[in-house]
Amino acid sequence: QHAIIALEDIGIDISSYKSKAIDDLEQDFINNVDFVITLCAEEICPVLPSKSKSLHWANEDPVNDKLNQVQLKIAFNKTRDNIFNLLKKFMIDNNL
Repeated sequence: QHAIIALEDIGIDISSYKSKAIDDLEQDFINNVDFVITLCAEEICPVLPSKSKSLHWANEDPVNDKLNQVQLKIAFNKTRDNIFNLLKKFMIDNNL
């Protein structure tokens, strides 16, 4: 819920989206991916079996049972802003 709110705050609606496992992706899609960007920090990141270029942007998971609602909002907004800045740099670096 916090991720949805963090993105809604900047005008992005992800409420109808859901995450998928790599096994749920169609092989044709996997074969035509140019870049794979993983965001995980502590856990093992998935590997996409394709010719795509893999990038890893370690991001701390903002979910934390020890945080109150205000702290969670701050954590999710910080992660959102970090990913946004990494995406801007990625697009500039790759002339996209």
